[in-house]
Amino acid sequence: GCIVLLADGFRAANRTLKRFEYSSGEDLINSLSLPEIRNALPSKPKGPSTLQHNYKTVLLREILDIRLGGVTGDVNYFLLREAERIEKGLPVEALQPVVSKGKHLTGHSISKHLWNKLRIANERIWLFSPPPGLLEQKAVKRYLMLSPPAGGCRKNRYKIRSREPWYQTPLPLKIEGFISGMTQSGPWLCLNQMAGLYATNTLYTFTFNKKLTFEQKAAWALSFLSRHTHQAMISKGRVYASGLRKYEPGDLLSLPVIIPKRFDGAAKQFSLAIKLSLKGDAPKARKIADKFLGLSALKKS
Repeated sequence: GCIVLLADGFRAANRTLKRFEYSSGEDLINSLSLPEIRNALPSKPKGPSTLQHNYKTVLLREILDIRLGGVTGDVNYFLLREAERIEKGLPVEALQPVVSKGKHLTGHSISKHLWNKLRIANERIWLFSPPPGLLEQKAVKRYLMLSPPAGGCRKNRYKIRSREPWYQTPLPLKIEGFISGMTQSGPWLCLNQMAGLYATNTLYTFTFNKKLTFEQKAAWALSFLSRHTHQAMISKGRVYASGLRKYEPGDLLSLPVIIPKRFDGAAKQFSLAIKLSLKGDAPKARKIADKFLGLSALKKS
């Protein structure tokens, strides 16, 4: 068979997708001049939205800082599931709780309750990082002494041999939330509600530039979800063959966000928006964010 793709609007968001089938090559060729085929082409992308009112925006970097999670250097050694921790007899005091995948971010925030669900589901949520006082503990010492063929650490790797001590992965001192740079629903700010929870470098972590209440954090997270920020996001990131778009910290920090005029009720609306986004309804999630910000009416330029 033969497939002909007609497309317009390079790097623009996908607006229209239509499929036509023909029984022969001659029919396909003849159809290319038909009005219904020409009309099936996506319209050219419109310019960015302009706000009807005088809303102020700032770049995301003025609100928070984004960093990579901890780089272990050998994930198969340092990251463990609960069943593996029990099998090896390692005490919980020798490990740090972490999130290590985008799918671990299952709500507008992550709490100890949600993290425990990941632990029970036997996800990789433990980072081996024994403190000095536990180095002589029997199970810890045995795990530290394992050879690579037996499941021990590959200490010749650059990130491991360049740090001291080799068995402690450097982690940020303060983490107020997590971001996945590559998700089907697009990046969003997952707020951290669990003390001592960290992330590996498959995720980004963020910290607000000043002390905020949870409602204030949720309001900024809603602003990040808005259509205004989403439109600026379309031209950023790197597109992979699967269609996923990967955003680097610098891409995200350069995005404009609207300064919220209120904070009350933000957490409830943010929770609802993320539930919809994770179910695949990102446009409806953006409408919730726009309504909270008072942007229900956007005028197209």
